[in-house]
Amino acid sequence: SGVTGRGAVYTLHYRMPHLRSLLYWLTEQEISSLADVTHQDLDRYLEAVRDSESNLSKQAALLNAVRRLWVLRDLLPPDGRLPEARPGKARTTGFWAALDTT
Repeated sequence: SGVTGRGAVYTLHYRMPHLRSLLYWLTEQEISSLADVTHQDLDRYLEAVRDSESNLSKQAALLNAVRRLWVLRDLLPPDGRLPEARPGKARTTGFWAALDTT
């Protein structure tokens, strides 16, 4: 019968535990909606992950959780979507470029 909204929430909560790190960080930044996240916020999150004491494997998992959330963006309601990826050359720096190397 297909995926339901509950299935999607289950997937986000239980299958993507590293996503909680982003959600806690956003709360600390006083960002209450994924729709309010900017590319600059993602760049700052990247720096926070890189500056953390987590090993490289965990850092990659934290960043890949954000990538998975972005991949699902079209399945989420508008207020639950991360910003669209930067087009062209702008993807060569910052958060999106870092994802290409993880």
